[in-house]
Amino acid sequence: IFHRVVETLDDGRPFVVQVGDPTGTGAGGPGFNIDLEKSDLLHDFGIVSMARSGDPNSGGSQFFICLSREGTSFLDGNYTGFGECV
Repeated sequence: IFHRVVETLDDGRPFVVQVGDPTGTGAGGPGFNIDLEKSDLLHDFGIVSMARSGDPNSGGSQFFICLSREGTSFLDGNYTGFGECV
């Protein structure tokens, strides 16, 4: 279930769709946290990256898929990109 769909930011730039919550509400997770890992993968169209709360070491089962470089470049270095949808 894609529980968070932010097609565009307020300025019209495409942003992200988020999935991976076992409850489908956006509040669920695996019951443990994953520390932020350094990644040189730039947030661009199709990049898969770990979602988290405000705490950089709070990743779990949720992840997001980037919808554009223009709307997600500010996430570089702050979130762990780990894959790419083709």
